[in-house]
Amino acid sequence: MKKTRRIAAMIAATALAATMVIPAMSFSASAAANTITITNVNAAEDKATHEYAAYKIFGGEVQADGSIKEIVWVDAVKAAVLQALTDNSIAHADDEAKTVAAVLNGLETEKLNAVARSLAAANLGTGTPITSGAASTLADGYYLFVDKATAPASGEDYATSFPMLQVYDASEGLDITTKGKFPTVEKKIKENVKTGSWDTDSGYNDTADFCIGDTVPFKLVGTIPDAETLGYYETYKYVFHDTLGPEFTLLNASGAEITNLTTLAAADFTVTVAGTPVTDGYTVSATGTTSITITFEDLKDLGITDADLGDKTVVVTYNAKLNKNAQIGKPGQTNEVYLEYSNNPSNSGEGTPDTGKTPTDKVIAFTYELDVTKKDSLDETILLGGAKFYLLNSAGKYAKVENGKLVAWGAEADATLLETDGSGALSIAGLDDGAYTLWEQEAPNGYSLPEGDAAKTAFTISANTSNSQTDNNIDGEELAELKITVAGTESEGNAGAGTVAMDVLNSSSSQLPSTGGIGTTLFILCGSVGAAMTGIYLVSKKRTKEEAAE
Repeated sequence: MKKTRRIAAMIAATALAATMVIPAMSFSASAAANTITITNVNAAEDKATHEYAAYKIFGGEVQADGSIKEIVWVDAVKAAVLQALTDNSIAHADDEAKTVAAVLNGLETEKLNAVARSLAAANLGTGTPITSGAASTLADGYYLFVDKATAPASGEDYATSFPMLQVYDASEGLDITTKGKFPTVEKKIKENVKTGSWDTDSGYNDTADFCIGDTVPFKLVGTIPDAETLGYYETYKYVFHDTLGPEFTLLNASGAEITNLTTLAAADFTVTVAGTPVTDGYTVSATGTTSITITFEDLKDLGITDADLGDKTVVVTYNAKLNKNAQIGKPGQTNEVYLEYSNNPSNSGEGTPDTGKTPTDKVIAFTYELDVTKKDSLDETILLGGAKFYLLNSAGKYAKVENGKLVAWGAEADATLLETDGSGALSIAGLDDGAYTLWEQEAPNGYSLPEGDAAKTAFTISANTSNSQTDNNIDGEELAELKITVAGTESEGNAGAGTVAMDVLNSSSSQLPSTGGIGTTLFILCGSVGAAMTGIYLVSKKRTKEEAAE
């Protein structure tokens, strides 16, 4: 590994020379005399309370070139520094300050980080509190700056900085940027019908709508901190905590339903890390019936270098089925994920690491209901029960319905013959937006079944949903509008209830036919036959009289 020259070290440690001087880091031009300013690398995103303490290791006089001369130990920390060298298998000829300084100066970055980590874990006392940007009474010297972060109540969005070794020249002041970023996570749901400008990743969005029984693809996307941050950690825990909700049934790699989540297997999920497909190095487990965890105990133990991992992503995809528990309309089916991650690089890598978590990221799925009313074509106050229909989707598949909810699409042999009740009503819940056909198979008693395509009522359900990539406040209001279009006429639905409605009319078989219809033909035919019969009767009667006269 390339050695880091201390004179330019801006990260994790400052170098020490092999003589009585210590080459110093390059100071920020904005530093002010007798002032230490500490800037959080995570800026406003970090929600923790950060307090810092300084521990002096070596004293001496900092020179104009940033070096320290006449180096001496600070006795309170000497033993801890020597122990840190021993714990990390770093040899030193003797315990003199200049000797140890020379050893530290020659260390590779990884070893120097290990020393800083060991010192932070040692019992060094309370140190000198540092108030960022305020006047400091610290004297010249070589210091360990430690972040004593207090987690926010939510436990979200924070990381403890890696301990920072720095030369401090009181006459110049010091600006430090903390070391260690934290990741983020997003969940996406794949829309299967709509397309648009928001469709930036093969249909994955924050909002979608589906039929009950549809396969619904989900994607979890977690970011990985930069390579520098990863380098501060000996191990890096990374866990997706995903919640589906009872409206979804997880599917395994073969597309079969997983009714018992204890049977989950890593193969049921497709995982890529930094663009590389992985099939091991992680485990999957379930809590209850809807919560899933995908756990990398150590993201750094996948055979991928920090340089290749840094600033990349971990992507998990899987499928689930929208089931009969689905809510119709609002509030929809909300499901979510948060990411748990290592957030204290001072941990040794043994035992249970300190972790933080991201805020929860949510997606939402909607499904809708069709309400049909069968009416008399001449008097729409007459509601007709007993009409029977098939429902078909745009692919020509037939609906199978149980207890008023769609179960699946399939062949006609498996279709459900839907029948209007005594109030002429028929409802089918669990429909996606899209095009459908209601095909009448039997007319109500005393009514005529329309012939050919006249028995088919085509309609389209249209839902206005906010299919964005940046909806951070999923609450069900993403469904803004719901409509149905029948024979070119568009009607408003009820977005809150998730329903659209349409009427289907029938003509009575006992209604008098209109002029020019078959009734007129029959009347003329019957009249003609009657006239002919009368003529035959008269001719026959005349012949009888003539025969009698003869």
